[in-house]
Amino acid sequence: MSHGAGKKHVDPFIRFVTKARKEAVTFQPGKPARLDEIRALRTSLGLAPLRIVSDKGIQEYQKLFEITGTDEWLKNYQETPEVPIELSFLEGRILLQDDSTSGSEREG
Repeated sequence: MSHGAGKKHVDPFIRFVTKARKEAVTFQPGKPARLDEIRALRTSLGLAPLRIVSDKGIQEYQKLFEITGTDEWLKNYQETPEVPIELSFLEGRILLQDDSTSGSEREG
């Protein structure tokens, strides 16, 4: 990850984290039908259709991102270009070759 390999596998998580940071909500279904079910259930229970997070709560949540270094990590991650990576398997070993290494070997 530090040199950009595997970004396509992490990008969905990054979108989740970015949305969570912005709205201070860590779970929200993506499918409209499921969201409608949750709204109906919450309304039937006398709750607001969706969770309401106060401005202060959002600010506190975002402060956690700042003090833990997550904001900086996200910034650096987004600025790191994806690097193609090629792996091959040979006799119990994984051989890694990409642009940032001259070829290294890892026990598999």
